[in-house]
Amino acid sequence: MYITDEARNSAFKILWNERNFSYLAILYCDASGNIVYVPIKTDSTLIYIEHEEWPNIDHVRFKSLETLLDALKSNGFKQVPGKMDSIELPWSSYPDLPTTLKEQLNEPGMFILDHMYRFQFQYEPFGPGPVAFPIRVEYDSVYPVNESIGTMYKTRFADIESLLQALATYGDNCRILDWYINRGLVRIPNITWQL
Repeated sequence: MYITDEARNSAFKILWNERNFSYLAILYCDASGNIVYVPIKTDSTLIYIEHEEWPNIDHVRFKSLETLLDALKSNGFKQVPGKMDSIELPWSSYPDLPTTLKEQLNEPGMFILDHMYRFQFQYEPFGPGPVAFPIRVEYDSVYPVNESIGTMYKTRFADIESLLQALATYGDNCRILDWYINRGLVRIPNITWQL
């Protein structure tokens, strides 16, 4: 089972209170060979998915990410490592890495865990046009990725609200933007090599 602390935490981390989305999604190859994107949702302390094509799992509440993955496996799905995962390989077995997501998930039932969103902080400076820089969500913290904002870019915040309060000095027009991730890009895991 490929499951990192980042994936575990992301499954229960809520960005906006009015949304029941976690930071996590399942990408899988369906019977037609198409890549399908299924968000993982949260319901208080439980997680679930809404996907009618999986009637045995659809709307079922799970106490942990592990139990959700076990349910997927018991229904014939196979997890492969993705960008959220780290794997260790012997140097002599250097693999031919996939170049597209369709190569990575090339058989029906294959799936990976993936980030559901990417985030950025946007504000309007005194000059023309808005300025934006990425915000990273890692493990149990969030932080801005911009060295021009002084030491704040090294600070890890417990949640988005804390980060927004710290960034309030940029004015009233600052905001967090989120967007769905490109579904076609390959998700290569972090590989360490044994010599």
